Amino acid sequence: MSRLRYITAICAILLCALCSTAQLKYTEGSFRLTNAADMQASGTNIGKKNMTASLTDFAPSHDDDQIKSGIIRVGFKNLASEDLENHVLASVNPGHVNRSEYRRNPTTNALECWLHLDPGTDLVLNINVEGIGAVRIPNLKVESERMYALEIESAEMIPVTFSSNVDGTAVWFDGAPLDGQTAKDKFVSKDKTTMGRHHVKAVAGNRSKEFDIEVSKANNHFPIDLLRKYTVQFESNEPGVTLYEGGKVLGTLPMSTEITEGPHSFVVRKPGYDDKAYNVNITGNSRHRFDIHKNKTIDFYALSNNTDYRGASVYIDNELRGQTPLQLTLPYGRYNVRMSAYGRDKSDKLVVDDNTASRFMLKLPARHRRFNPFDIDFHRREFGLTAGYVQKWMHISDGKSSISTNYFGEEKHMHGFQIGVPVQPIFGYGLGLNTGLYFEAYFADWTDTENYGDKFNMTEYCMYMPVDLMFRLPLGENFSIYVNGGIGIDWSIETELTAEGYDDYKIDYGEDGAPNHFNFSAEFGGGIQYKALQVSGNYQIGLNNNSKMVNDEVTAKLRKFSVQLSLMF
Repeated sequence: MSRLRYITAICAILLCALCSTAQLKYTEGSFRLTNAADMQASGTNIGKKNMTASLTDFAPSHDDDQIKSGIIRVGFKNLASEDLENHVLASVNPGHVNRSEYRRNPTTNALECWLHLDPGTDLVLNINVEGIGAVRIPNLKVESERMYALEIESAEMIPVTFSSNVDGTAVWFDGAPLDGQTAKDKFVSKDKTTMGRHHVKAVAGNRSKEFDIEVSKANNHFPIDLLRKYTVQFESNEPGVTLYEGGKVLGTLPMSTEITEGPHSFVVRKPGYDDKAYNVNITGNSRHRFDIHKNKTIDFYALSNNTDYRGASVYIDNELRGQTPLQLTLPYGRYNVRMSAYGRDKSDKLVVDDNTASRFMLKLPARHRRFNPFDIDFHRREFGLTAGYVQKWMHISDGKSSISTNYFGEEKHMHGFQIGVPVQPIFGYGLGLNTGLYFEAYFADWTDTENYGDKFNMTEYCMYMPVDLMFRLPLGENFSIYVNGGIGIDWSIETELTAEGYDDYKIDYGEDGAPNHFNFSAEFGGGIQYKALQVSGNYQIGLNNNSKMVNDEVTAKLRKFSVQLSLMF
C-alpha cells in the first residue's frame, strides 16, 4: 500500500473515531455472504454465472492488478433515505474502499450503500453518516468477486406529528392507534419514532386512507388529505377562457378535471376581457359555468338647474348602486338606469359596448317649473359654427345732419358675409358672455359717370370679435331667447380696388382719405335658440372717428348690422 493510501486510511479511521457516538450500532450477526442468491442461470449451456463479478472493479493492489474488489451491501435501520444518500463516509483497514454507490433493495425498497473494497482478512470497517453518527465493525473477511451484507441501526428517536384537512381524523402508526384526533390547528403526535419507513392509516367517519411515510430529521410532520376528489366539468359563455386557481393555470374551458371537495376560489381570464372571480363549493361530480364579459368603466352624472347635481341616487336595473357622481364598471349589455333626488326621477336605457361613451348623464326634472324659468332643465349649448349676412357703412355727420356712405362716398351700404365660431358660456341665472371670432368680407362698386364711365369694385377683408354681456332666458329644455350688449372690435385686414384697364390698388389704412385699421363700437343684439339651431341679430354704433376720411368739422363713424344663423353644440 502506498504512503498516500496509508495516510488516507489513517485519517478516515481517526475521523470515524472522533464522530462515533452511541447513535449508530452494528447489528450483531448481520454480516453474511449473499452470493448464493446472486448465482443466476445464464440461459446457455455454460450453466451458472457469478453476477457479482460483473459489478466489481479491479482492486488497486501492488501484488496483482487483476484482483477484483469485494462488495459489502450496508443496510440501515431507523435511518431515512434523505439522511443517507451522499452522506455515508466509509474506510477499511487494512485496505482501501475503491468506490461507493447507492442502490435500492429490490425486496424492501430501502436505500443501501454498496462499498467496493480490497479483499482481505481481519478487516476493520469504519462507517460514518454525516449528522447522525459513526460505527466501527472489526474482524471482517472479504473475498474478491464476492458480495456480503451487513446492517447498521440508529438509536436516535424523534417525534412525528400528523394533521388532516378533515376534523376528527384518527391515526394508526405501524398498526397502533395514536391518542387524540385532528382538528383545526390541532395535531396528532407520537413522541418517539425511529427514522425510516413506517405505515400510517387515517380514518375519519366513512373516510379512510393508508400510506407509507419515511421519517427523517428534516421530514417529521405529515399532512393527511382525506378530502374526496370529484370529476367536475367547467364551461364558459366564451371559447378560449383560461381557468386559474391560486394563480395556477388549471386549463382552457371547456374542460373536465378532478377537483378536491370543499370551497374553491377560481378566476377566469381571456385577453380583452376583465378577470372574473367565482367562489364554488365542490360537493360531488358536477358541472359549473363561468361566464366572462367585456367590461367598461362609466361615470354617472345628474344634471339639475343647469348644473351637475351631487347626491342623486343611481339605480341600475332597479338596484341601488350609489350616488352621483358615481363611477361603475359594467359588463357589456343593456341596462335600465334611473336617477332620483327628492322625488324627481329620470330614467333611460344604457347599452354598454365598444362604442359606449365613458360619461352617462340624466337631467332631473326641475322643481317649480312654472314659477322660476331658471329651474327649467335647459340643455346648454355654448359654442358652435356661424354663417351670416352683414352690412357696413360710414355714418358721416356735421352735428346738424348726417348721411350713410360706403368707402367711395356713395350713399350706399357695403354688403358682405360673415363666418366664425361663437362662444356663449352661461355663468348662472341666465347671465353669460357673448364672444367669439369671425371672418368678414364686404363688397361695393362705383361707376365714374362724370368721366369715362369706368366701374370700380371694392373687396374688404376683416376680423370681428364681440365682447358682450349676455342674458339668456330658458323657456324650455331646448328653447331659449337672449339679449346681448357690449363692445365690438373690428380689424380691417385689407381692402382692394379693381377696375378694368387700371392696376389693382390697395387702401393704406389710416392714411388721408382712408378708414382706420381698428374700429370700436357699442353693440347690442339678441337671438333665439331651439335645440342646436340659433338665429341672432346684432347692431353696432361706432365709437371712434375715422378722421382721415373727413375734415375737422365732420365725423365718420362705423355702423354695422348683421344677421346670423348658428349651429350650436
